[in-house]
Amino acid sequence: GVFIYFASDRLDSRDESFRIVHLVKGYGDERYSKDLGKKIHRGQEGCVLKGYTAGSRCYGYRNVNIENANRKGEHGRPLVMGVRQEIIPEEAEVVRRIMEMRAAGTSFGRIARTLNLEKVTSPRRTNKAGIRAWFASTIKEITKNELYRGVRVWNRTQNVFNQAEGKKTARKRPQSEWLCVDVPELRIVCDELWEKVQE
Repeated sequence: GVFIYFASDRLDSRDESFRIVHLVKGYGDERYSKDLGKKIHRGQEGCVLKGYTAGSRCYGYRNVNIENANRKGEHGRPLVMGVRQEIIPEEAEVVRRIMEMRAAGTSFGRIARTLNLEKVTSPRRTNKAGIRAWFASTIKEITKNELYRGVRVWNRTQNVFNQAEGKKTARKRPQSEWLCVDVPELRIVCDELWEKVQE
């Protein structure tokens, strides 16, 4: 005996035509959602081509909003035109040290333990006790991140919703779809050190 009323669409589940109208609107909503995803992806690609970042913060860098004072964005603040990255000197030193240790043959785990023993501030990940710490997996990701050699690689993965598990999972895209942009101002390690680390 319970009915549903959709206030914005003025749909009432007690009406005879409700099911058909609801299905049509559902299809339209799904189409809108997919188109919106494409538009966002295209906008992010444009940001990357301009030398901006389209992702979250990366260790070694800070994100700086580029604002347009002549246009208003949300909450009356200036409109954010893009987000550029700046090197954080203290974190850049840690990145160089990690690369040098890895190039010398030190394992990911030993590098993480060394940094934890020296109480070097880590990225925001925490251990089981809720304490910020370095992990072997974090070190491995840093040694593979091409941004540290001045190359931004974008569109490497795609988030896909897994219906069975009810959550999003990252899926690798073909290398032909990757977008690589030179950002020499963000270089932290030289090519020689980078190559040694990859070997």
